[in-house]
Amino acid sequence: MRCGHSIADYDERASARVGHTPVLRPHTDPGIPHTFLRAAAGLPSAKVQDCYAFDVGDFGKLGLLRHIHHATRLRLGVLWWRTGLGSNGNDGKHVGYLKKPAFRACDRELWEEMRRHFDPNMRTIAALQPLLPDGTRFHDVPVPPTRQRFAWLKEAETKVRGSAVVFVDPDNGLTFREPCRSRRHVGAGEIRWLYNQGYSLIVYHTPGHALGHDAQIAAVLKGLRTAVPGLAAVWAARFRRGTSRVFFILAQRKHAVALRAAIGTMQSTEWVRGGHFKLFTGCTRDTSSLPSSDNIEPSSQAAESDVALRRNGAVRVVLNDNGGLNVEANPWLAGIRCPCRLTADGMTFSVVAPFAGRTDMYRISPSALKLARALSFSGDHLSSHATVAFEATVIQE
Repeated sequence: MRCGHSIADYDERASARVGHTPVLRPHTDPGIPHTFLRAAAGLPSAKVQDCYAFDVGDFGKLGLLRHIHHATRLRLGVLWWRTGLGSNGNDGKHVGYLKKPAFRACDRELWEEMRRHFDPNMRTIAALQPLLPDGTRFHDVPVPPTRQRFAWLKEAETKVRGSAVVFVDPDNGLTFREPCRSRRHVGAGEIRWLYNQGYSLIVYHTPGHALGHDAQIAAVLKGLRTAVPGLAAVWAARFRRGTSRVFFILAQRKHAVALRAAIGTMQSTEWVRGGHFKLFTGCTRDTSSLPSSDNIEPSSQAAESDVALRRNGAVRVVLNDNGGLNVEANPWLAGIRCPCRLTADGMTFSVVAPFAGRTDMYRISPSALKLARALSFSGDHLSSHATVAFEATVIQE
């Protein structure tokens, strides 16, 4: 299943000159503020630790993997991304679903097997592995310090070789900060390298608290399109029980049709109908054949124009360094009357009017830079190629 790409994202020669293990070349994504993705220490997250096994998050995680396998028949691989680090939160406490038969409708076999295997005094991720399809391949060696990390990643890849879809399960999720030094995260460069080996990927991520989760998901989808050149298609599935969790699904071209169909059929299952999962479309090279449903939320700019001002006036606001709002990046502007006000995270700002002599740019108050800082984004996130995106509510004057 490997496509034979070189490891272009690791500068081995430069590392050898200074006697270090290969490190990632920087591949920053200016469209994704670090505050969206850092999952700062102390925030709740779903740890890949034995004592948290069988939490409701594991029910959603295994349910998603099982659905994708049964719908596609593609072999799974799992990189548990264990850390050996201690707890930082109350993860693992959400086991009440095992006493609620309503969850059985999502995946009867999985729910009954998790009930049967659950032992509050003996919770291990090893006990979860038999619940995944036969033939699934696993790697559970803890993430080492930074200097040994690339060698560890190459060894991990050999353990899942032969899989078509690899699940990457870091404690806190994805970061676009490179090189990635956090054992609780997977770096975008590491995702890029795994993708370049020919695998489709499912990547776990814990949303932060800076903005609404849907806005963060849209930002990460955009970042993945930049960080992984040649990405055939990407979707997101947000699991909404217990601590919110997001799974980003990155498809190889050879798997895109099958994965697209799997996501489409998931809409008719209790996973989505029961409100456990919310699905998002990302980017694809063939948008005409994406699954379409009211349960799947568009996240691309083109799709945003079709849903402008829906859901009680909620819109996705994109700022850049020009001090205003670009119409192309904010297609909802075509559906409002100026002046109007928008609110986000308790702050109100105004869309005044188009700049004099222009129709492609709207003036806002306060300025984009002041607004970004007020929303806890640093000014260096705004440059000629960078954006800050967040969800806001329109209040028509």
